[in-house]
Amino acid sequence: MKHSNLSSILNNLQGRFVSVLVKDGANRISYSAKLKSHTPQVVTFVDTNEGKGRVFRKVRRSSVLGLKSGKHSFRRTKAL
Repeated sequence: MKHSNLSSILNNLQGRFVSVLVKDGANRISYSAKLKSHTPQVVTFVDTNEGKGRVFRKVRRSSVLGLKSGKHSFRRTKAL
């Protein structure tokens, strides 16, 4: 199911494992993560690929280019 806004997919996938694509300047970074929380400005998730235990990452919502988990997906097409 494709979601057209970020809030709907964040509410549906709260606490689940997702793939997150984040824009960092000219670079794009992909994370395998478990969503923890979100506010109108920030998305917080646990980076599951970090080997040093739980690494919480906070990214601005405007930096999130894509989220995907199973049949659910979100892609920000204007930024690509």
